[in-house]
Amino acid sequence: ASTDFETVNGTSHGPIIKRLEMTRASVLFVQEHHLDDVSTLVRAAARCGYKPALSPAMPTGAGGTSGGVGIFVKAHLGLDQVSSLDGVSAWTVDGTNNRASIAILRSGIRGGLLLISLYLHTSQSVVAEGNWLILTQIAKIIRALAMPFIMAGDWQCRPDDLRASGFLELVGGDIHSSGMGTCYSFVAESFPEIDYFVVSPA
Repeated sequence: ASTDFETVNGTSHGPIIKRLEMTRASVLFVQEHHLDDVSTLVRAAARCGYKPALSPAMPTGAGGTSGGVGIFVKAHLGLDQVSSLDGVSAWTVDGTNNRASIAILRSGIRGGLLLISLYLHTSQSVVAEGNWLILTQIAKIIRALAMPFIMAGDWQCRPDDLRASGFLELVGGDIHSSGMGTCYSFVAESFPEIDYFVVSPA
């Protein structure tokens, strides 16, 4: 049977739960659930037949939260934490302010498939210090594990900008995108494509 992958930025946990209820994907990458307590998503995953790998959102000084990412995998598929490597805590890549979730899918590929969901900082270029730190932390993990991988997320930049950054060379990956706009910008009055996949070569 094939394994289908989907990514969604819900901007809050409500739309993410609705997508969980509707999708037929085997793996759902999510960004911006905005929950510092992820128990709501854990319960929703169980109800919808998924296993969760979640990184909680970070509290902000204004009493809100920022980000929050995760990965949902169909319950019949194997899902493990990266437990034998420095730089990973539970389902989260260290040093990313909980903006990168990581897990190993143990079904379909011998040795496993590394899954990463990420949410870069808004209003920053992909090579700005905060975003580049997240990407280099992820690159270290990918190189250390030497596993095939699928990354999905809100990259806050167009595919050509990510290509120009040098990140693909760091991880040995290729961009897989729809070629269509994914997020309307009211500031720029445009519909850029900033949500897509980076995948290791077959």
